[in-house]
Amino acid sequence: MGNKDVVLWDICYHPFMRSIRIKTFPDSKRELVEEVSPNVLRVFVRDSAQNNMANRAVIRVVGAFYGIPENKLRIIVGHRAHNKTLEVRE
Repeated sequence: MGNKDVVLWDICYHPFMRSIRIKTFPDSKRELVEEVSPNVLRVFVRDSAQNNMANRAVIRVVGAFYGIPENKLRIIVGHRAHNKTLEVRE
């Protein structure tokens, strides 16, 4: 591993940042959160995946599931994909 890799890791890593991996299912019949394992969720939302509506619904549902305000959650990977990573900001 070269110095470039180490520097990149230092930039990406934050000791107080917690991430949650999510598999999303837009256009579902009901809103549901299933915990597959710690920090890994399956999230079903009613909203469609158009105009960022499903992403906003995912943040709302995950926030309610964990009791975290929506403004503390942010999608960091997977804005246009079913597999997403959310950052929980302290």
